[in-house]
Amino acid sequence: MLPFRPILSEEESRELETVDVYVSDVEPQEAGKVLKFIQKYCPPHKDLEHAKKTRRINHENGYTLTVLLCQTNSISESDLIKLVAENELDHVIFPRVESVSKHRAYTREQFDAWRVLWPLNYREDPRREINFPTEPLRLHMNRAIELSEKAKSLGEVPIACVIVDPTKSEILAESCDTRNTSNHPLRHAVLNCIAAIGSREKADKAALTTISAKRKSDDICESDEIAENIGSYL
Repeated sequence: MLPFRPILSEEESRELETVDVYVSDVEPQEAGKVLKFIQKYCPPHKDLEHAKKTRRINHENGYTLTVLLCQTNSISESDLIKLVAENELDHVIFPRVESVSKHRAYTREQFDAWRVLWPLNYREDPRREINFPTEPLRLHMNRAIELSEKAKSLGEVPIACVIVDPTKSEILAESCDTRNTSNHPLRHAVLNCIAAIGSREKADKAALTTISAKRKSDDICESDEIAENIGSYL
């Protein structure tokens, strides 16, 4: 069975884009103080809610935290340093510039690649999980492969199409590519299958019309017979 993958949206297929931010290494015991400073004085980074506020760096004597302060386009470095000094944190916060992902990750592949720059928040979207009923799908795929092989043996392009009612797992129409034998550029498998569906719909509609007309005729006969019986009693 061939693997099935969803068609990716623009957001799901885009490459990494980055923005520059100010960060600073801080000792763990100073983290609370620094986070309060960021919340109170630094420009908010609403566009970076997907980025974690801190990054942990392990070393032999424990670990150090790198804190995300704000985006570089929201305040100049000189103004930020001045703000840090005014709050007597110039011995704690030492701003520098780093790059982080500009966008949130929509897929696991994006998340794994982009978090290398800076830790990201990520939650798997359960709606992206492909949950096909495997056995019916296998049967229909095998039928399409069988038809394509038959088309090839007849000198056609080896392409086939099968249209299935998913509620009943019933094949509604099937067809092969016939562009070679028909010498017509539009006689490919999909259009042939759609045409077959159209013919089926017309046949069903014609059958319903015939039944309706016959029923109408029967009703008229029954009405005439009832009228005759009533007349005889009178």
